[in-house]
Amino acid sequence: TVVVGAVPNAAMQYYDITGTTAADLRASMDAQGPVDSSGRRNDAFTTWNIDWTWPLNPDGTCVLSGATITDTITVTFPRWLPPPGAPGPVIERWNTYESALVTHESGHVSFVIATAADVLAAIKGATCATAETAAQAVVTRIRQHDLDYDAETGHGATQGARFP
Repeated sequence: TVVVGAVPNAAMQYYDITGTTAADLRASMDAQGPVDSSGRRNDAFTTWNIDWTWPLNPDGTCVLSGATITDTITVTFPRWLPPPGAPGPVIERWNTYESALVTHESGHVSFVIATAADVLAAIKGATCATAETAAQAVVTRIRQHDLDYDAETGHGATQGARFP
């Protein structure tokens, strides 16, 4: 089996699912999976936040060269512990699915990490008056990428993240 929690560079949050058949597992995820901002329930979901700050001079002017960013990334993921007697084919299918789900969520996480530096660059390339707007523009671009990535992959279906 895939090591649960294998999405690198992200904090993992789990919800337990139960059952012995593929239909049981599907129903459990449909009932308990995380809900995105549009109200759609998902099997797994990546949330992230990028925060920034910069120091101020004694006169209150900003020092954008001293700006720093921090990112927080959390992946909510299903966890199934096959009960005794769970059919081998269901376990195999679950393991394949879980691996594909890790791949899909890792795509979200990787883009955030790769693009977070762009937030810092935007701040440092701005003025005190425009730094906040410049940073928000990059965040908006990352959020759009998440939407586009999910649309292009069918929320991971084209990567094998479809169960059963």
